Amino acid sequence: MITRFISLLVFVFLITSLPNTSFGKENTPSNKEAQENAIVYPELNDIVVGNDKAPIMLVEYSSINCTHCAKFHHSALKDLKEKYINTGKVQLVYRHFPLDYPAVEYMSLVAQQPPEKWLDLLDVAYERQGEWVGKPVEKLGEILGISAQECKKAMACEETKGLIMAKRFNAEKVVDIQATPTFHIFYTEKGVEKSLLINDGITPKDLLKKLDELLAKIA
Repeated sequence: MITRFISLLVFVFLITSLPNTSFGKENTPSNKEAQENAIVYPELNDIVVGNDKAPIMLVEYSSINCTHCAKFHHSALKDLKEKYINTGKVQLVYRHFPLDYPAVEYMSLVAQQPPEKWLDLLDVAYERQGEWVGKPVEKLGEILGISAQECKKAMACEETKGLIMAKRFNAEKVVDIQATPTFHIFYTEKGVEKSLLINDGITPKDLLKKLDELLAKIA
């Protein structure tokens, strides 16, 4: 209980002790290297799907317990995979952005599993979010097929929770995130690296339309 309280204090400190450094759409780093250079604390690895030579890199900032993220995951991921990722047009980078401390604990359960299983586990977690969100971590573990013993182990791993909390801290240093999901699109047009930050809400249909527009421009 004491370690959980300390972790909560650390989470609150990380998200409240910084000045509001909103870089906005134009001043956001335009390439992946610039973002990586801005990482202050070691963080949990991203989930990367698709060819790293794809003309577009789509970074999704999402929280496992966010209902909007679950809806988006449901509505867009299948088409995104079939039409864009599997065809080599887009690389998807899933970057966890915990909205609160429960999101840290829920994601810790996923992060304690082998990395190659993370995306599949998130698929299930989002699909059945209504069954576990707001409930003890063990309920999510039951849905994901993770034993109570493994749940207990995950909750005791302060290192993993720290890596997850760091993802929010690092993200807020370079991206103006108003809500989840937020999308950051990287592409190169006529030899110039560019990026587009979508942080004010967008429908799955409009996101795919935007990808089509960008692909047409850089073709």
